[in-house]
Amino acid sequence: MSALTKPKRAIKVATLETARLLLRPLQPRDAADIFEYASDPEVTSHVRFVTHKSIKATRAFLAAADRSRRKGETVVWAITLKATKKLIGTCGFVEFARAHRRAEVGYALNRNYWGRGYASEAVAAVVAHGFSALNLNRIEAHIAPHHLPSQRVLEKCGFVSEGILRQHEWIKGRWHDSKIYALLASEFKARRL
Repeated sequence: MSALTKPKRAIKVATLETARLLLRPLQPRDAADIFEYASDPEVTSHVRFVTHKSIKATRAFLAAADRSRRKGETVVWAITLKATKKLIGTCGFVEFARAHRRAEVGYALNRNYWGRGYASEAVAAVVAHGFSALNLNRIEAHIAPHHLPSQRVLEKCGFVSEGILRQHEWIKGRWHDSKIYALLASEFKARRL
């Protein structure tokens, strides 16, 4: 029985390592680095959360993420550069459907680090962990249909587009369509052979 299929309880955040990144548990001291990108309207135009107006909002996000992890509802990693230890974003599972061994991956990255492959590298590590350590069968991502950079991240990681969910979510005061991508455990394993 995996950590995900057991009754809801805190999810342990293992540290994940890639060629250039260290994905580690979030910590209260991360507030300033997170605020740096979470207060950027260009970054937040592509995600569910509202633009952080103060460091207090970022501290509230960190507290909420920790509560959610302790309840076994979500797990989020700090994306840090190995070379400098700078936190440049977050990536994790923002929803779980335990009975179905399914999760939704989400990510946000500081705009100063876009276009360098960091998001793909982080998503690939989180996805690998989800299939191996959390025993997931399906990992989904819901993105804005017009957000081409995010589509490229997912496609690079092997995700397949499954269509558009019309008026799928009420975000920031209006309905939004979602383009749904998914990757199955069997597809992930076939890619690694």
